Formats: sequence, C-alpha cells, structure tokens
Amino acid sequence: MNTDPRDVFVSLNPLGLGERELKKDKTGFADMRTHNDYLVFLAGYKAGTVDGEEREYQRHRPMNAEGCKPEISIMLSGTPCVGAVGGRDLNKAEGGTPDSNIYPGSSPTSKALCAAKAADNELLMAQVGLLAAVRRIYPNGSRLMINAGGNKIEVEVTGHCAAWWSRPGYIYGKNCKTDKPRTFHHSAVLEVLQ
Repeated sequence: MNTDPRDVFVSLNPLGLGERELKKDKTGFADMRTHNDYLVFLAGYKAGTVDGEEREYQRHRPMNAEGCKPEISIMLSGTPCVGAVGGRDLNKAEGGTPDSNIYPGSSPTSKALCAAKAADNELLMAQVGLLAAVRRIYPNGSRLMINAGGNKIEVEVTGHCAAWWSRPGYIYGKNCKTDKPRTFHHSAVLEVLQ
C-alpha cells in the first residue's frame, strides 16, 4: 500500500499551517510557499522511507529454528567446479587468513553508516525546522530592529532565504530609512517592532 506523502505532510503538519495553506492541487500544494516546504519535507520523508523499506524487507525474511534470519546463499551440492580444489584448508599455505584486502579498522560498519545517515537526516530536519520557525516568528512585512556592525537599524522583512541547506535562518529585508535591501541572520534581530 503506497501512502501519498502529501497526506503524511498534511496529517503531521510540521509547520502548523492553516487549512487554506494546506489545499492540494494536482502537482503539490496550491500555495507556493507550502509547496516549497513540502518539497523539503518530501526529501526527508523519502530518505526515511528507503530505510523503512529495508526494515520491512528484513521483517519478512524467514527465520530458522533458532529464531535467526539466515543469510540467503545458493550453494550447489555435489562435485566442485572444474577449477576448484576440493577440501582446501586455509590454515596450511595461507596462514589461516582468506585472500582479501579488507581490514576491520578501515571499513565502516553498517551500524556506523546508519548512525551517519541518521545524523544527516537530523541535521536536515533541524535546518528545515529553523527555516519554518524563522518564517513563523518574523513574517513578511514585520518591522525589526537589528544589529548591523554595532549599529541599530530598523528593517522591514521582505522575504526569507529558501536555501535552507546553505543559509538557514537568513532573512531578506529593506532598511526603512534608505530603502536599501539587506540580508541578515535571525540572530541579528534585537527587537520586533510591529
């Protein structure tokens, strides 16, 4: 059963959006800002679903009498292949080690790879969460007092940087006195004026 990720996005509503903003159309969401947020959510959802499908596959593997899930390997019975030597023992000529160049200290384990993937997903979701929080706290049109090089400047918010992957938390605004555009980080905000 396939679940539409848009339905998951609507049911979770991670940004606390209203019913008007969550209205769907044939390609995504009618509201462009919601559609962009949905695409970010979709990237994280797909990354999590790949792991979920692997877990689902592992769950349906057959178990043996000991309750273990045996590895699937096809072994032919009968005589060995023409080039193979029957009854080889690694303990004689090879010194007890198989012919491989894989050293335990140099190859990452699947547990370490999963931990790295999970940390990457957490970072992605934190960046998306920061973008959503900054949009919610400092909406377009709000007036802010910011610190710019030791000076206090009054700006009006004109937009938010959608580049959550490289510049999370950046706000576009214009200086209220000079009408010059400014880009600043949310941490530069000293006070919300309106």
